[in-house]
Amino acid sequence: MASDFPDIRVRVPASTANLGPGFDAFGMALTVYNEFMLRTAESGLHITIAGEGENELAGNEDNLFVRAFTRVFAEVGQTPPAFHLHMKNCIPLYRGLGSSASAAVGGLVAANHLLGNTLSHDRLLQLACDIEGHPDNVAAALFGGLIVCVAEGGDMPAYARVPVPPDLHAVVCVPDQHLPTELARSVVPQEVSLGDAVYNVSHAALLLTGIMRADEECIRAGMSDRLHQPYRATIFPAMTPIMEAALGAGACGSALSGAGSSILALTFRNPDAIADAMVKAAHDHDSPARSLVLSCAEEGACVEPH
Repeated sequence: MASDFPDIRVRVPASTANLGPGFDAFGMALTVYNEFMLRTAESGLHITIAGEGENELAGNEDNLFVRAFTRVFAEVGQTPPAFHLHMKNCIPLYRGLGSSASAAVGGLVAANHLLGNTLSHDRLLQLACDIEGHPDNVAAALFGGLIVCVAEGGDMPAYARVPVPPDLHAVVCVPDQHLPTELARSVVPQEVSLGDAVYNVSHAALLLTGIMRADEECIRAGMSDRLHQPYRATIFPAMTPIMEAALGAGACGSALSGAGSSILALTFRNPDAIADAMVKAAHDHDSPARSLVLSCAEEGACVEPH
């Protein structure tokens, strides 16, 4: 490719993983976005960051977007061009809403676009899984919608998209406190009982059925989990009260978003009242928070002229 290129903007949605019982398998894109604006430069790498993480994220080659961008060029044996990158981040950082997945997917999609879309979406997903370690958030960020994704070793992940009713709201309570992913993973046991495994398989199936049928009772019954949330509640005491507040205000179901600390609630009605109840419960349990009233983002990462 030429060393200079037309200005582009890559927009990538946030994502929520697990939805309760779908541990490391379910991911849903959400309607809040990070944007990555690229323009050609005479030399070097120049990064500016606005919004979430502007004082925390790396402004050099260690930036996750840049690492993913470079990975695609290495994949095809080419040297990446010099460029200016401006990141406009609206996805809360370190809150279980796929901010790192958005950066990885954004870098992959931007580089692939500049290379004439040489790599397939399946290959981009495989690279994203290599970078992120798990398919749930990256698959949702790449494809949009609600994705069930299974990755086994280095094999190509198998995935399927599940239709989501257009009137299903995703209410997110975002605590000021973040829950380190490493800590959240460390408290989850490596082995579980047969009973808990069966519980999650059956509830995950019921949850997907409920979403496809817009059946509130199935969603409410299906969104329970025994594999990770009970253990994570021990290090995040406000989690259960926030989830209970969401259900008490009329949500179909509620779950920890990814590894947290955000809490997700699904509802077909009264999303603002549910958001208020969740934020109040968070404050009442010494975990100040804000809320986002969102929906499922049907479109994944996309490239537009800038």
